[in-house]
Amino acid sequence: MRPPPRPERPRVFRPDGLTEYQVRVFDEARSPWRCSYAEAKWDAIESGLASYDAERGEYYLAVPVEITRRRIALTLAA
Repeated sequence: MRPPPRPERPRVFRPDGLTEYQVRVFDEARSPWRCSYAEAKWDAIESGLASYDAERGEYYLAVPVEITRRRIALTLAA
């Protein structure tokens, strides 16, 4: 059986500037906070925490893996 094709790093991550994402396994951080979901998913793929479905041609996160998101609190200086 052939190994799954290596995906290309996404060219555009499209951060919204208000949310950050992090790969976690059993609630333990496995990546730094990233500015887009695509970048966090790329971290999971690079770390071997995602599975490849050859039939669909897509990567899926392994069962104990999650991508957590948090809103960035913006404060305005007076």
